[in-house]
Amino acid sequence: MNTERQTDAYGLPPGTGVSFHAQHPIEGAHTARVNSGENVMTPEQYKEVLGRVGNPPQPKVPKEKKETLINRRAVKSYALGVAKTKRAGKFTRVGETFLIAVEAELDAKIRQLVIQTEEPPTHEGIKFTTTLARNKIQLRLEKLAARIIYGKVLRHPSVGQTLRD
Repeated sequence: MNTERQTDAYGLPPGTGVSFHAQHPIEGAHTARVNSGENVMTPEQYKEVLGRVGNPPQPKVPKEKKETLINRRAVKSYALGVAKTKRAGKFTRVGETFLIAVEAELDAKIRQLVIQTEEPPTHEGIKFTTTLARNKIQLRLEKLAARIIYGKVLRHPSVGQTLRD
């Protein structure tokens, strides 16, 4: 007669229900293990069940695109180019505050332009300017933005490696 008691890998008799094993080698934390006689859930099976039941996939939320007046990548590139040629390469990064300040100054200049012109009565969608006129204003706007960035880089104090405002 065999008096030796049968146990599972954790030293518990078969059919005792759920046992907990601290610091499971796969999970690295407390995990439950279902023990129902000979049908024992392996760590791999437990991980698979946990993945299906415990962690439903989260829907990806698209990033909200912020409307901006400037092309941030181009501003960074131009500012670092100016820093390399006029400031001996002192600055290697462009901070968020620098970009915000450039955009704010450009917005202020645009507002000044609009304030200088008196508001006419509504014109029901009629375009009074030609493409040539719109292209000229666009070119001047680009030069204005370049002048703002250039001035900010030159006026920036020689502290650190990041252009900030």
